[in-house]
Amino acid sequence: TWRTGSPLSRLGIPWIWGPIGGGENFPATMLPVLSPVAILFEIVRGLNTMMAKRSPVVQCASQSAALVLPNNPETESLIVSLGVPKEKIRRLCQSFLPEERLGRLERKALITPRECGELRCLAGGNLEGRKGVAIALHALAQLKREGIPFRYTYLGRGPELEHLKALADRLGIAERVNFVDSLSGDEYVQALQSCHVYLLPSLREGVPVTQMEAMAAGCVPVVADCGGAGPMASSAGSKPVKVSTPASMAQHIGDTLIGIWKNPEEWSNLSVKSRQGILDGYSAGNYRTMINRYYGMVVSTSES
Repeated sequence: TWRTGSPLSRLGIPWIWGPIGGGENFPATMLPVLSPVAILFEIVRGLNTMMAKRSPVVQCASQSAALVLPNNPETESLIVSLGVPKEKIRRLCQSFLPEERLGRLERKALITPRECGELRCLAGGNLEGRKGVAIALHALAQLKREGIPFRYTYLGRGPELEHLKALADRLGIAERVNFVDSLSGDEYVQALQSCHVYLLPSLREGVPVTQMEAMAAGCVPVVADCGGAGPMASSAGSKPVKVSTPASMAQHIGDTLIGIWKNPEEWSNLSVKSRQGILDGYSAGNYRTMINRYYGMVVSTSES
């Protein structure tokens, strides 16, 4: 995280700050979708961001680093606001999937939603208000009104669980929404491989590892254009949902899911692209190549 600076800044030698994250901001227009506790958390976090930007250790790090590696566009914008020249900034995600993991996640066959008899959506992580699950539930209610069968599984628990269960019940989709404990091992891999869509319009997201793994398993990402989630989806040919208002985002997501249901060939193409996007940009080999390149840049500059 950028908030703590780095003790490396006091060594007096060229050093790289990053990859770092934490520069994502929760959009104020989306506060109404949160529970009161989640609203308070986001307000406090925003105040902390204002204070951290003035911290001497953060200022020292931003002024002394030879190169800064933010892991998503919003953190990059924050680093620029700290006065770091753009020529000293390169974006790099610190999370990646090893070759063995990528091989294990590959699904054996592409079975379309129509062939399954329902559109299977999945998401995961700590169930916080910022994850945007409330928006996803409103979008899924649109599918029910259209008579489209679906199943939404959320892997994880958290402070918003009861709030979201009550919302699903009010929307009349509780029987099609499952909140379950996080899975591991073969169960987790099989859950990813059996789903069609990774559905999580998170409104403040750093590096979504579950999205990375879901895409490697062939799930099509339907996510908000926030933090690291949007660029990850874009790298695979999917269009992230623009952050606007809760109602318009839910409508956009609903329309996207309906389009996936009605066009099996489109889903198959996007599924293949989803996996390829992770292979190309988020593999261990790609990370090794990029981090070595950046260290090489700093070493050659310091030697010259």
